[in-house]
Amino acid sequence: QPSSGAALVTGALEGGAQALGRPLGRIAADHRADLVVLDPDHPALAEQRPDRLLDALVFAGNVSPVRDVMVGGVWVVQEGRHGAEAPILAAYRKALAVLTA
Repeated sequence: QPSSGAALVTGALEGGAQALGRPLGRIAADHRADLVVLDPDHPALAEQRPDRLLDALVFAGNVSPVRDVMVGGVWVVQEGRHGAEAPILAAYRKALAVLTA
Protein backbone atom coordinates (compact mmCIF):
# COMPACT_ATOMS: atom_id res chain seq x y z
CA GLN A 1 0.00 0.00 0.00
CA PRO A 2 1.40 3.43 -0.85
CA SER A 3 -0.47 4.98 2.10
CA SER A 4 -0.46 3.27 5.49
CA GLY A 5 -3.09 5.72 6.80
CA ALA A 6 -5.43 4.99 3.90
CA ALA A 7 -5.02 1.24 4.43
CA LEU A 8 -5.83 1.56 8.14
CA VAL A 9 -8.85 3.83 7.59
CA THR A 10 -10.20 1.64 4.78
CA GLY A 11 -9.79 -1.50 6.87
CA ALA A 12 -11.58 0.09 9.83
CA LEU A 13 -14.44 1.32 7.63
CA GLU A 14 -14.84 -2.02 5.86
CA GLY A 15 -14.70 -3.98 9.11
CA GLY A 16 -17.21 -1.67 10.79
CA ALA A 17 -19.58 -1.84 7.83
CA GLN A 18 -19.33 -5.63 7.78
CA ALA A 19 -19.95 -5.89 11.53
CA LEU A 20 -23.02 -3.66 11.25
CA GLY A 21 -24.27 -5.30 8.06
CA ARG A 22 -24.42 -1.91 6.34
CA PRO A 23 -23.15 -0.86 2.93
CA LEU A 24 -20.13 1.41 2.77
CA GLY A 25 -19.47 4.48 0.69
CA ARG A 26 -22.85 5.59 -0.54
CA ILE A 27 -24.19 9.10 -0.03
CA ALA A 28 -27.82 9.12 -1.04
CA ALA A 29 -31.31 9.82 0.25
CA ASP A 30 -32.53 7.31 2.86
CA HIS A 31 -28.95 6.21 3.65
CA ARG A 32 -27.13 6.78 6.93
CA ALA A 33 -24.87 9.85 7.00
CA ASP A 34 -21.71 9.46 9.10
CA LEU A 35 -19.23 12.23 8.33
CA VAL A 36 -15.99 13.58 9.77
CA VAL A 37 -14.84 17.16 9.18
CA LEU A 38 -11.13 17.83 9.62
CA ASP A 39 -9.73 21.10 10.93
CA PRO A 40 -7.88 22.61 7.96
CA ASP A 41 -5.83 24.78 10.35
CA HIS A 42 -4.48 21.83 12.36
CA PRO A 43 -0.65 21.72 12.15
CA ALA A 44 -0.64 17.97 11.37
CA LEU A 45 -2.62 18.64 8.20
CA ALA A 46 -0.65 21.68 7.03
CA GLU A 47 0.68 21.48 3.49
CA GLN A 48 -0.34 17.84 3.08
CA ARG A 49 -0.86 16.49 -0.41
CA PRO A 50 -4.32 14.93 -0.89
CA ASP A 51 -2.80 11.45 -1.26
CA ARG A 52 -1.11 11.83 2.16
CA LEU A 53 -4.01 13.39 4.08
CA LEU A 54 -5.13 10.12 5.68
CA ASP A 55 -1.55 9.41 6.77
CA ALA A 56 -1.46 12.83 8.44
CA LEU A 57 -4.83 12.18 10.10
CA VAL A 58 -3.98 8.70 11.42
CA PHE A 59 -0.52 9.65 12.64
CA ALA A 60 -1.38 13.18 13.86
CA GLY A 61 -0.26 12.53 17.42
CA ASN A 62 -2.07 13.41 20.62
CA VAL A 63 -4.18 16.34 19.42
CA SER A 64 -6.97 15.28 17.08
CA PRO A 65 -7.45 17.20 13.84
CA VAL A 66 -11.12 16.11 13.78
CA ARG A 67 -13.35 19.17 14.13
CA ASP A 68 -16.89 17.87 13.56
CA VAL A 69 -18.53 14.42 13.50
CA MET A 70 -21.95 13.44 12.15
CA VAL A 71 -23.50 10.10 13.13
CA GLY A 72 -26.70 8.93 11.49
CA GLY A 73 -27.31 12.40 10.08
CA VAL A 74 -26.96 14.12 13.47
CA TRP A 75 -23.99 16.30 14.44
CA VAL A 76 -22.57 14.87 17.70
CA VAL A 77 -19.26 16.73 17.72
CA GLN A 78 -19.00 20.35 16.64
CA GLU A 79 -15.90 22.52 16.87
CA GLY A 80 -14.15 19.62 18.64
CA ARG A 81 -16.72 19.31 21.46
CA HIS A 82 -19.25 16.53 21.98
CA GLY A 83 -22.73 17.86 22.76
CA ALA A 84 -23.01 15.56 25.79
CA GLU A 85 -19.40 15.90 26.91
CA ALA A 86 -20.13 16.95 30.53
CA PRO A 87 -22.56 14.12 31.39
CA ILE A 88 -20.38 11.57 29.58
CA LEU A 89 -17.34 12.68 31.56
CA ALA A 90 -19.31 12.54 34.83
CA ALA A 91 -20.53 9.00 34.06
CA TYR A 92 -17.00 7.95 33.12
CA ARG A 93 -15.58 9.31 36.37
CA LYS A 94 -18.31 7.57 38.38
CA ALA A 95 -17.65 4.24 36.64
CA LEU A 96 -13.89 4.67 37.09
CA ALA A 97 -14.36 5.36 40.82
CA VAL A 98 -16.37 2.15 41.18
CA LEU A 99 -13.80 0.11 39.25
CA THR A 100 -10.85 1.44 41.21
CA ALA A 101 -12.49 1.24 44.65
